[in-house]
Amino acid sequence: MQRNSLLIAVVGIIVVVIAAIGFLFFMHTSPATPTSTPTSIPTSRTTTSTTTSTSTSMPTISSSNIMTVTVKNISACVHDKCQEFCVRIEMHNPFSHNITITPGDFKLVTTSGDYTPAIIPSSTPLAITLHPGCEINLTYQFHIPNSVKPEEIVFSCPSGIKSCVPFPKPIAYLSLIHLEYTTNDTELKIYACCNLPQYIKVWSGQNISVRLRICSSHKSLPVVIGGIESASFIKLNQTELIPPGGMSHVLLILQGPCESYYGAINVKLLALINGSWLNITKAIPICAKALAEENHLQGYTYILYNFTLTYYGPCYFIPLACDFVLKTNDGIFRGCIVYTGLSDCLHSEKIYEGVTTSGLVGFKVPENAIPEEIYYEDAAGVKILSLTTTQPKLYYSIISRVNIMNITNYTNICIKIYCINTRGISGEVSYFTLCIANNNGVPFPLANITISPLSSVANYKNMIVPAYTKYTLKIRFEFPNFSYYGPLNITIYSGTPHFITITINNYTIDKADAEFIGRQGYEYVLFNVSVAYYGPGKFCFSPCLFYIITSVGKFGYCKDCEVKFNYLYSEVLYNGTIIHGYISFLIPCTAKPLKIVYIEGGVVQGGANIMLSPNYISRIQYISISYTCNKSCSLNARILIYYYLHNGHLSGYAVTRLERCCKIFMSGNILNITILVCSHCRVKYLNFTITNITVNSPFIVLKICKRLCYKCFTFGCYYIFEILSLIVKVPNESYLGNISITVHFHLDCSSNSADLGSIQHYSHEYHNRALLPSNEYPLLLLKDEINRLLRE
Repeated sequence: MQRNSLLIAVVGIIVVVIAAIGFLFFMHTSPATPTSTPTSIPTSRTTTSTTTSTSTSMPTISSSNIMTVTVKNISACVHDKCQEFCVRIEMHNPFSHNITITPGDFKLVTTSGDYTPAIIPSSTPLAITLHPGCEINLTYQFHIPNSVKPEEIVFSCPSGIKSCVPFPKPIAYLSLIHLEYTTNDTELKIYACCNLPQYIKVWSGQNISVRLRICSSHKSLPVVIGGIESASFIKLNQTELIPPGGMSHVLLILQGPCESYYGAINVKLLALINGSWLNITKAIPICAKALAEENHLQGYTYILYNFTLTYYGPCYFIPLACDFVLKTNDGIFRGCIVYTGLSDCLHSEKIYEGVTTSGLVGFKVPENAIPEEIYYEDAAGVKILSLTTTQPKLYYSIISRVNIMNITNYTNICIKIYCINTRGISGEVSYFTLCIANNNGVPFPLANITISPLSSVANYKNMIVPAYTKYTLKIRFEFPNFSYYGPLNITIYSGTPHFITITINNYTIDKADAEFIGRQGYEYVLFNVSVAYYGPGKFCFSPCLFYIITSVGKFGYCKDCEVKFNYLYSEVLYNGTIIHGYISFLIPCTAKPLKIVYIEGGVVQGGANIMLSPNYISRIQYISISYTCNKSCSLNARILIYYYLHNGHLSGYAVTRLERCCKIFMSGNILNITILVCSHCRVKYLNFTITNITVNSPFIVLKICKRLCYKCFTFGCYYIFEILSLIVKVPNESYLGNISITVHFHLDCSSNSADLGSIQHYSHEYHNRALLPSNEYPLLLLKDEINRLLRE
């Protein structure tokens, strides 16, 4: 009896252990009790959390109260090739005897036949004895075709016990899902944030969060992930905003479906770019054909648009020139950033909500294209907004270089351009600085400045740049009403100088001095002039800048004339200054003087026509005296002739000098020459009569005056002195040479012709004893008397 009790106790323990193992297996294969999972439902500003609970179907108990069946649909485990059910059967022995249970005792009755368990878990024994009043949990897996429908679970054992339970609704469904991600925006890239398995295992009613990283290649506008297109059990947790060129995270909620599903599910993220975020308030077209010409683009032109944009969206907006699109009658063209040299090109920078910006965007189009529509289109082809447009009424011009033309004969004028704006829109007024440096010693008269093809908006006429002065002008000009590419032509016109007045007081011709220094065929022309300056600043006068215009050409200033006049010299003249003096030139004898001019900077500053009759300078090198006599005398007698040239003159004035033993006279000067004829004889007075005195050509004897006749006996000789004044006029020409005076006299003596050779005569200018022959020393005793007579 005790042995039976012990055996029963051991069997009971074994049954309890088996039941515990079966319970653990059932719990292992069944889903965990779902907990409440917060799910965010997006709104415009806030997120509200809700809780989704997993409900469990109540088990169906057979009428015999032997068997309770619970079913899980795990068809996904066999990749949906058939239906697979995990059936948990709880057996109860209400009888008084044992029940032996094997897997073959269970059948799944379907519409097309009965099916025994396909898989028996290793924890389930092949044969089980269920004692009276005991319970046991068994788990079997049944495979049935997809096309059939399960109806009931039938238990039938050899002992004749049979129980039938209708096939219950599964309490859970197992799905194996592979997620694939796409988007309606090609500029978005999607990456999973965690290492999810290729197939996600999910039970019905269970929520699994899938976190995705979204990268946007949109460089301009932000993108909103506002929804998804996928299976109904996959939801977007909330909308997400992706900044331009940025990254954001999206959370998907995978809810286990109420069916067993195996396979891939495409999740399409729906991206949204809201066109109302951007507003173009202004789009002004500008014709910029000059840009195409600058870049040597034949057959093309550029149209610039001056856009004004306002952004009203979230995050920020980056305007891109390439996202602007111009539709023309000749095609569609995207915008670009072109170098215009203007400060208001459209900048690719962040613009936040409520901010307005503006700038230029260029479009390269065929030359004859007519613009029709302008719109902003994202790189993904999303057209944001559009505006109608018209032909440009403004024009863009480029100054390729600056040409400066100085229409003047002035030299040493330096002209430079500073700070010029070479690019602009028609109607714009711009400035540049024009620097005129006058490096001449005379003022520079600026008559006018013209600008082409642009138009100047100021008057620059009749200005004067003083000598050695820099004059700076701020030139205003306006860009033309057409698209121009080319040079800016600046033309500077000089005026007529009118600052000095030249007056010729007299002028003189000096051929004699030219011949005297060996310049045969030339003559000096000397002018006494007055120069008056009336102008601004200073006038740097130099006589070397005088020129003479003749019938054979122009000749420069020459100051090597031997005549010592009061010549002009270099000096600085100021307004109202008047100077006087001589200037001289060396010209050919055949040249006829016509005009004298003052030239500086390559321009005639002043001049005067030669209207006066000239004076002439003659150079007399020496005076020679000879005589003629009617007969000879046999007496021991001599005839001596002396002369003295007075420095004084009867009329006018003259310049007398003794350089090189020469004397210089002006035409019309009167020469007063005193001539002393002396005869001396030891026998008696030798009487003579002067019949005439002649001079060589071109000199003219104006008058011969007998002043004194004087006789004396001294030192054993008889002396007769006769003094005459010879008045000679200097010729009206320039003469270089001698004055040859011939004294004609009649000798009264009784001598015969044989004694003619004994008569000696001497002619010399009487200065001192060194000029007298040694045998005439007795005459020295009469020196004072002779000097007195000659000079009276």
